[in-house]
Amino acid sequence: MKKSKIIFLILFFTSFVSYSQSYTKSDIIIFITKYKNAAIKKMNEHGIPASVTLAQGILESAAGTSELAQNANNHFGIKCGGAWNGETYLKDDDNKNDCFRKYNSVEESYEDHSQFLLKNKRYAFLFDYDSDDYISWSKGLQDAGYATNPEYSKILVRIIEEYELYNYDKNIPKTEKAETVTTPTVVKPHESESDAFVILGIVYRPVSVMYDRNVYINNHTRFIVAKEGDTYLKIAEEFFSDEKYIRKYNDVSKTETLKPGEIVYIESKRSKGAVDFHIVTKGETIHQIAQFQGIKQKSLMSLNSMNDSYQIVEGESLWLKKKRPQSSKPSY
Repeated sequence: MKKSKIIFLILFFTSFVSYSQSYTKSDIIIFITKYKNAAIKKMNEHGIPASVTLAQGILESAAGTSELAQNANNHFGIKCGGAWNGETYLKDDDNKNDCFRKYNSVEESYEDHSQFLLKNKRYAFLFDYDSDDYISWSKGLQDAGYATNPEYSKILVRIIEEYELYNYDKNIPKTEKAETVTTPTVVKPHESESDAFVILGIVYRPVSVMYDRNVYINNHTRFIVAKEGDTYLKIAEEFFSDEKYIRKYNDVSKTETLKPGEIVYIESKRSKGAVDFHIVTKGETIHQIAQFQGIKQKSLMSLNSMNDSYQIVEGESLWLKKKRPQSSKPSY
């Protein structure tokens, strides 16, 4: 083995041991069980992978056993900073009596962690990653300076993969009602041609049936097709979700109504498309294209340097995987 590899393994092992010595595997499992729903909730509200939130919580709070976690409900080691007006907790860290944020509940800690990332410009690029891309998020947190440990991202990934936390990154939020309802049976999809659904000339066939609805997949994202009488609220209730999440997944406002035959995604769309380009056809809107391609509307607009006033035109090529080159950017 090369000397550099030996040094790396020693550093990694030392880093990993440093976070695991003060708590046990049992502590980690209990922590995951207690706080996975909080992490999933924040993922669906803000787009931060639940796996990364949980891994950070485990690492920063010693699986909920640290002094900060026990006495201040602070799971992420967030210090006071100039903008903090809440309660504080003093603890020796980089300096004597460093000021840390104190919360009334653990839930407040999870929300503040999300807001800390959302409002801090140095973390803005992270939200271009998909909410199931825990590797990019982990590396990005380290690159942005969240922690000083040079092995921080590797430790997060190690925790995520060892405890299979990535399974929570594709979870649909559930209400209290979901706890008392039997998990839906996923049955073999119908085989009739009437169940096929066509988007841009591509025939999609159902991959499963849930709650008597055919479920399809476009760009690795599950969707259903609206029926007569459907509303966003009705679909949210059927899938034990929340109306605001279903609307968010589909890039629609609070007042937008649902029409039969429309695509309704039941989980967050991707930040990049499955194909390189989309050629605009007559009458298409940016929202329709985002739905057809299974890509977030804000990502589609960002990739193509569009602002809200930009009008797409027939025959225009929209980039779906990479940033549109400067030479072909739209003019306003």
